[in-house]
Amino acid sequence: MGINLSEIIFSLKQVAELLELEGENIFKVRAWSQAAALLEAQTPQPTIAELIKNLSEKKLKGFGPALTENILSLIETGKMPYLVELAKQYTPEIKELMRLKGLGPKKIKLLISELCIQNIEDLEQACKKSLVQKLKGFSEKSEAELLTNIAMLKENRGKLLISEACSIATAIETVLKNKNFDLLPIGELESRETTYTKLEFATDLKLDALETLLQELPELNLKTKSASALQYALSSQTPVVFYSLSAQEYLTRKSKAQKLEEEFKSLVQVQDLRGILHVHSIYSDGEDSLVSLAAYLAQQGYQYLGISDHSKSAAYAGGLAEARVQAQHHEIEKLNAANRDFKIFKGIESDILADGSLDYSDQFLKNFDFVIASVHSRFNLAKAEMTARVIRAIEHPATTILGHPTGRLLLEREGYQIDLDKIIDACIANKVVIEINSNPRRLDLDWSFAKRGLERGLILAICPDAHALNQITHVRWGIAMAQKAGATAEQILNTFDCARIGKYFQDKS
Repeated sequence: MGINLSEIIFSLKQVAELLELEGENIFKVRAWSQAAALLEAQTPQPTIAELIKNLSEKKLKGFGPALTENILSLIETGKMPYLVELAKQYTPEIKELMRLKGLGPKKIKLLISELCIQNIEDLEQACKKSLVQKLKGFSEKSEAELLTNIAMLKENRGKLLISEACSIATAIETVLKNKNFDLLPIGELESRETTYTKLEFATDLKLDALETLLQELPELNLKTKSASALQYALSSQTPVVFYSLSAQEYLTRKSKAQKLEEEFKSLVQVQDLRGILHVHSIYSDGEDSLVSLAAYLAQQGYQYLGISDHSKSAAYAGGLAEARVQAQHHEIEKLNAANRDFKIFKGIESDILADGSLDYSDQFLKNFDFVIASVHSRFNLAKAEMTARVIRAIEHPATTILGHPTGRLLLEREGYQIDLDKIIDACIANKVVIEINSNPRRLDLDWSFAKRGLERGLILAICPDAHALNQITHVRWGIAMAQKAGATAEQILNTFDCARIGKYFQDKS
């Protein structure tokens, strides 16, 4: 199923939260939360294979039969039975409340008992009447933050990430193609948006025939049917609309789509990538060992891996102190000596501190082949201050790549305030690459600024920000955004072959 450790930890935390919400005894709640904490704290973190072995051999203290059974089921089927059972007891409205940043189980219980809050709208009204700030554990500031988070959640209801939208679109297209019928993605699917408000398709099928075929997709619930269109709704409330066109109209739309695809073929492609940069291993918060990552990438035809675990100030993600870095470098040197056909470059994702400095000494930073500098804290700085902070990091001689330059999380968190035009100019002046972080929740640098940067001579890197093997394929979303920006292969750093990128790193340092 491709489940990784972070998803297991998240599920364990969800069980603990739901148990706390329904007033279960503290020892039961603690058993699940402590299991999550134990897995989170293990250094190095186990691979999924190691976790299965440890659970099966009962080597993990505090993991009783129920916990073990649920974790193994999640790994095998993608679902944790106890979490599914608990979740059934709560309305979709209460579950939506749980998605709000700043609200945990205790606070939700308090809101329900004291203010009879049952949904987001109830909470919004209570905040506007200044009722929430009067409750224990809340303040005027936290109430204002809740209103901001509520507004964002409401604005993004029913929206999908590119990975979710394309997965659904592929499932729909597969059903029809298996029946020898054609279907054409249009609208947001055709223009490859970062997030999706609706999924639209054109077909030359009659609506009655189309409706019959689509019965094989139970996740679609028919909402409306007009003379020329069928509209369904996903469980996420996202509309899925099918337009029945005449044969001539359909051929015209199809011809337009084919021309667009031909234009994209002259741009960078996934197969142009020679190596993968920005990957986390078990040395920090990744799921896989250096050996596993290197073997997988070599098997996929890549020439190199740019490992970039978190730096020492990132305690939340198992950031590497100097001694840990040295241990990793020793392992990398051994692996490189044993395999001359594949190279691991020594990198780090260094936190940009509040004053713009990097979190190792200048001398120690010389140990790395490349450095990705990223902001992971103090997001609330004023625009001018944040811009100056990041430019100082860009100007550091060790900085090779600027990571996720706005810090945004699509559908979850706005990016911090920053002047991207000044950032792009600083990167060009200092020969610093900007990544398109290809995690579908980020897609940062946004394609529109990537386009502006490319026109001024910026070099981009397509980076998966992978924390597990199955996240390496995130590069496909970064490639889609690079194509939308008009990038050719020559404008992407990790299309360089191993020797060329090695020289690039060396010249930069």
